[in-house]
Amino acid sequence: MVGFCWKFGSAFCGFDDDPEECKPGAVSDWQADDEEQEYHKSSSKISALEDSIAEKSQLRQEKRHRYRLTVFARQVNATECPRTSKKTKKESDFLHRVLREDRKFIFCDFTDKEQGFMLDVLRKDDTVKKGDILYSAGDIGDFFYIIEQGQVEILWPDNTPTTTLKNGDSFGEVALLFDVPRAATARAKTDCVLWKMHQHCFRGKLAHHALTQEEGIMDLLRRVELFVNMDDATLRKFANALELVHFAPDERIVNKGDEGKVFYIIDQGQVRIHAIGAGDSKQVDITLKGGEWFGERSLLTGEPRAANATALTKVAAWAVDRDTFENSFGPLQQVIQHEMKKSFLKAIPSFAQSDINPSELDTLADMMQELCLKAGHHIDEVGKPYRQVLVVIEHGRISLYDGKGEDGGKVFSIQSGDYYGDKHIRDEPGKLSCYNVVCEENTTVWSISRSELLSVIGDLDRLGQSVSFEAQRKSNYKARIQQKEVEKIKVLGHGGFGKVWLVKHKETNQHYALKELNKRQILDRNQAQNVMREREILATLNHPFILGQVSSFQDETSLYILMDLIRGGELYNLIVGTEGKGLPVEDAVFYAACIHSALAHFHARLIAYRDLKPENVMLDKDGYCVLVDLGFAKVITTKTFTLCGTPEYLAPEILMSKGHDKAVDQWAFGVLIYELLTCRSPFYRQGDKQVEMFKRIVKSEYKVPPTVKVTSEDIIQRLLVRNPAKRLGNLSNGSEDVRAHPWFKSIDWKLLRKKEIKAPWIPEIKEGAAVADSHIDFSEGAYQNLSFGRALTAGEQSIFKTF
Repeated sequence: MVGFCWKFGSAFCGFDDDPEECKPGAVSDWQADDEEQEYHKSSSKISALEDSIAEKSQLRQEKRHRYRLTVFARQVNATECPRTSKKTKKESDFLHRVLREDRKFIFCDFTDKEQGFMLDVLRKDDTVKKGDILYSAGDIGDFFYIIEQGQVEILWPDNTPTTTLKNGDSFGEVALLFDVPRAATARAKTDCVLWKMHQHCFRGKLAHHALTQEEGIMDLLRRVELFVNMDDATLRKFANALELVHFAPDERIVNKGDEGKVFYIIDQGQVRIHAIGAGDSKQVDITLKGGEWFGERSLLTGEPRAANATALTKVAAWAVDRDTFENSFGPLQQVIQHEMKKSFLKAIPSFAQSDINPSELDTLADMMQELCLKAGHHIDEVGKPYRQVLVVIEHGRISLYDGKGEDGGKVFSIQSGDYYGDKHIRDEPGKLSCYNVVCEENTTVWSISRSELLSVIGDLDRLGQSVSFEAQRKSNYKARIQQKEVEKIKVLGHGGFGKVWLVKHKETNQHYALKELNKRQILDRNQAQNVMREREILATLNHPFILGQVSSFQDETSLYILMDLIRGGELYNLIVGTEGKGLPVEDAVFYAACIHSALAHFHARLIAYRDLKPENVMLDKDGYCVLVDLGFAKVITTKTFTLCGTPEYLAPEILMSKGHDKAVDQWAFGVLIYELLTCRSPFYRQGDKQVEMFKRIVKSEYKVPPTVKVTSEDIIQRLLVRNPAKRLGNLSNGSEDVRAHPWFKSIDWKLLRKKEIKAPWIPEIKEGAAVADSHIDFSEGAYQNLSFGRALTAGEQSIFKTF
């Protein structure tokens, strides 16, 4: 692939993860060369091919990465709850036992409640007769199976039996995650009674539970006085920082007099609060139940507990300690003040009617300074230039005088919660004030200057108006180049629904990359939404380390996206060029810094990239990284439940189907740093089954080679944290925490953004060459027979109207 690679649809990889099916002969998730595939087909060929395989180990390693494909499962509707299936107590006990004892990775972290939800969507099938085919090798898997009665045999594609499954066995768990071809055939050896669960029901049930649980916790948090000013985004992050803890009946949860450290929300059970107060101030005992809370002030201060708390029944409670809270948000008092600042800003019409996103609003709130102004202080004076400062009154009173007469006449006064200066910050500097603006009493204000506003939002015209994707797209284009203005030169690559051309702008002779995407194939593969979304996101981004879009257009059969041509090849090539040693630390730091700068740009705009890997990182002519392929990028304001990405880089929360956000990019960033330094993935093992890799991912189990230095190991460990609420880059300071890590101490981030740091390697690009990669086949013949399918109807054409 070259620097303008495109996900042309969903390329599915892997094999069904059943322990009984994942044997030699299964189609591996990374395409092997023909000889190695032949090697796997028959164990009798092992000796004959042993030497040849050894000689080609390095080639295999390269091919493993080269064809590291992506997986994708359709979005589920988290607001809909899938239908349930009633079961007898005997059936429920049997199914509980199988899932509990089998410990499939996908169920390993499930609570009893969540496991119960899974049982709800298991459906009984007692119609299976001896000889029935449950599925054949190559079929797309979509069911997970449990055998209650009978036997099922697993056959290789040549119908050779490999194993027999019996009562209590289960198989097909990865089919619950994404569409994947079955590696073998499953045939009933006897009449059978099976329980099966469909992927859509499984993921839909999990998504519905995760969404309703999160919303329920947020509703509870809104009722706590300390958190009343928090907006939904902060409350959601707070809810995700909570962890479920359990207590047995009569277990003491809190001891009176102990330092308060933990805040609890009761999920299930009852808790008695007793021995409240002391002396004459003693109070009667209180019993709390599900949906109630205690200990909220422990997040604010470390004052001693005022009472005991004891579990009356089995108790499940959501809890967060002060250290975790402060790592995720900062001290609670600061959080409360920060949320108040945001609330005030959002109440100002010019901010409320703007396209300023939540991330930018957070930054502006952080910038606002608290100033204590004495009575009589002048903020602005008649005849002098406006100070161009926006002030929001926290406490006190300010009056405006028109300057007429000796003292001037009072025009009006403003007080706590009001603001002044929102119009003047949009004026050009130097405009003279028409008013005396005076503090009538000692007044505390929050202030932010015009220059500070500009440093965040870039253009003050954004205040007071909402900018659409289309307007921003047009403003970002270097020039609106039309289809007739470019000349196709040669094909650079191809994919599921089209190809990528090297083209030349006829007027300027500037070379670009042109994606040609077949509309019919996009529709047939249900990818219209993804294609439209990628074009929209590309059009709104402007960053030196993210592939730039120049223009877009369409005709009757195809969509076209014109992009910058990135000519230096893949970052992957540099990694494998180390022959398994990994890059020098200083080189890895440089490339990782470029990538992080691009990710931070995505995240500031609430965009999750979701497909980070060396193959999607290109090098430009200066040796700097450029992120390409935004096919999975998405604006995420809450959580999304689409499973997509590259298996080695999937975060635990994606695999567990409980919803994810931009924090998945920080996990993938940790995987990428590991790969930069070691030339291998932390979770993949050569010859391993995919299911084993997924088990390690959800448990974050990996080993760091002794050659990796302590500082490098530390940043990897802090990124590869299972709980996204505790993951570096997703804490109180966001991306700044990553930039401040000692591993990046040599990076001047401003110079990096300006490309004023010399790259470790500068690609040699011959005059007239399209790209530096010598392995690319520029021949067009393989792509000349692309079928455009049946013509689109008027309704189908309308889907692409806004492209």
